[in-house]
Amino acid sequence: MKKLFLTVLFTFALQFSVFAQADEFKKGINLAISGDFQNALISFQKVETTTLSKRKSAQIQYNIGVCFYRLNQASNAVAFFEKSVQLFPNYEKAYYGLAMAQVDLKDFAKAETNFLKAINLNKKNGETWFDLALVLREQEKFTEAINAFENAVKFHSIAESTAKHNLEMLSKYNIKSTAKLTSKEKK
Repeated sequence: MKKLFLTVLFTFALQFSVFAQADEFKKGINLAISGDFQNALISFQKVETTTLSKRKSAQIQYNIGVCFYRLNQASNAVAFFEKSVQLFPNYEKAYYGLAMAQVDLKDFAKAETNFLKAINLNKKNGETWFDLALVLREQEKFTEAINAFENAVKFHSIAESTAKHNLEMLSKYNIKSTAKLTSKEKK
């Protein structure tokens, strides 16, 4: 299966009342942007231990999850993305990150559920529709995959041309499947 992680999942807008926390968070962001996810993780974990609002805590948990994901530690990433959505249930990116980590763990049913939760929070996210479509295709839910690829195109996924190609291939496959069922029914 194609690597699904298409975008960096960082939230840049956290504001903290204590300058040391803000500096540590900014340091983590800069390290992550430069690709140093191990040291970014350390910075985010330092901020994690402070008392913050549920939303800001959710954003820190999310960023820690992203670091673990980028360090190819999907199981650890899942745990932090789950903490993030528990703290802030309307956090679209956390559901998306959780689904991406579950894809890496080949837990496609859970990934589907979490992509759908992200979509319920933002129905116009072409990337989420595209990645959901890949998960549905992997599970051989072809009719649903077609719908998801159509939405990926409709909402201008960065993988729009790939979505169109998949639509073409799935449409051909479904026509052949229908023809096989029809011929079996005739016997």
